[in-house]
Amino acid sequence: MKILATVVCVVGMLAGSASAQDAVQWRVQDGGNGHWYRAVYANPPRSPEAWFSWAASNGGHVATVTSAGEQAVIRSVGTQAGQWTNPVLGGRRNTSNVFQWITGEPWGFTGWAPNEPSCTCEKYLMLYENGWNDTNTTARPWAIVEYSADCNNDGIVDFGQIRSGLLIDANGNFVADCCEGAPRCFACPGDITGGGEVNGIDLAAVLGAWGTDGQGKFDCDIDDDGIVSGADLATVLSAWGPCPN
Repeated sequence: MKILATVVCVVGMLAGSASAQDAVQWRVQDGGNGHWYRAVYANPPRSPEAWFSWAASNGGHVATVTSAGEQAVIRSVGTQAGQWTNPVLGGRRNTSNVFQWITGEPWGFTGWAPNEPSCTCEKYLMLYENGWNDTNTTARPWAIVEYSADCNNDGIVDFGQIRSGLLIDANGNFVADCCEGAPRCFACPGDITGGGEVNGIDLAAVLGAWGTDGQGKFDCDIDDDGIVSGADLATVLSAWGPCPN
């Protein structure tokens, strides 16, 4: 896989939204799923359907809740600046007036507040401090967005790698650029062999492919100009050492 010569670390989002730095990961080592969750603010507020569309186009989905542990994590991000936000969740009634998750996950665990759900006239789901509440189509300023995508299939949720600068997301939509047709994923310039650092092995690969198109065991044409040359060598030398982590 080709390696970009410039590290792109996106830590912000669109105007009016919470920063990616506010996100919380439910870590696998803590019994979680490795997903990331964050409360996102919109001004003007969005309808639940608009939230669903926005989250899908920004690398995630409005959060679904399939266990008590996941609910606890989501609750932990449901407060911003000390104020409970009543965020939208990723549930809605289907044509049979039965709630289901927008991701198609099984509707098993439930966390309703007392006396909820109230009526079939309220189609969507939001989180109150004491549990879930069904709600109507009224626009809401907050939603919990969940990030679970691993489009490069390395076993790690892309959002965290983008957030730390390991994956390239030049347009800031929290989808790795290589998953949108770009040739490169990992933002570690010169790590041709994918070893986690730029070292003599990468240097040897470049020198061994000198003057060719670089398309051998490793892709040594770092700058994509069609030939392995001094520019590729300079990238390796300037990035020498461990990759970001």
